[in-house]
Amino acid sequence: MSFKTLPCGLVVAVIGRCCRELCPNAAEFCVTLESAHAWSYKHAGYCGECIEELFLSPEDYSKCVGSWINNGAGPGVFNRELYEIRPLTDAEAAEVAYEQAAPSRWEAEGRIGVYRRIVAFDIPETVEGVRVGTEAARCVVEVYNGLSPAHRQRFGGLGVHQQCQLAEQLVALESARPGFGRVRVPQHHAAEQLAALESASAE
Repeated sequence: MSFKTLPCGLVVAVIGRCCRELCPNAAEFCVTLESAHAWSYKHAGYCGECIEELFLSPEDYSKCVGSWINNGAGPGVFNRELYEIRPLTDAEAAEVAYEQAAPSRWEAEGRIGVYRRIVAFDIPETVEGVRVGTEAARCVVEVYNGLSPAHRQRFGGLGVHQQCQLAEQLVALESARPGFGRVRVPQHHAAEQLAALESASAE
């Protein structure tokens, strides 16, 4: 399950969903996780349904823990008194809504949008007959984001295999530079690689 920290600091599951595993609902509440058993992030987004199921009153929580001890199964619930639970602010709700709209943006982008979906869900897909893994898709997205508009158009005209191959080459080239962090594709390297691939395709 993939998580994302929004600019507001709220942690949500992929495309703005509730942090509970496999829950398809959008995050509606912010839970401040500060107990001794807190996760690694502080503010997590949950839907209202999961709030009611997971965060129990002290009495109900004690009953669940007692049952867990007797039956040897984990309770999977939390003592509501240990957490601050509040509705999302307007700013947080707006960012969640933006994340929820990601599938529409991906669809509008065509093949590049498919790569973005692969990265977001961390699940390989078959793109136009070519199996694309999450690492190859990540390279394509990073390279595409770093290209100039003219080079994006040329890059978009390549086949799936060529796009993945070129993207991985450019990321490897950039990662070899000292102080490597976020990929910033040198435009002259991109132009050279694109020209070489276009020439090879023409032949």
